[in-house]
Amino acid sequence: MTALEPFFLAEFLGTATWLWLVFISIVIGLLVFDLGVLHREHREIGIRESSLARFHR
Repeated sequence: MTALEPFFLAEFLGTATWLWLVFISIVIGLLVFDLGVLHREHREIGIRESSLARFHR
């Protein structure tokens, strides 16, 4: 671990590199979950559904 310590503790944009790696891992994990689990069905949405989604908040 001593060989990787300088890399993980180095500053990148004012933040430790290990924190950036954790952040990127979380973002990629959430993206995989969203695209792989929540949106399994492939279907084309109609004009009505797309226009309703625009105003639905």
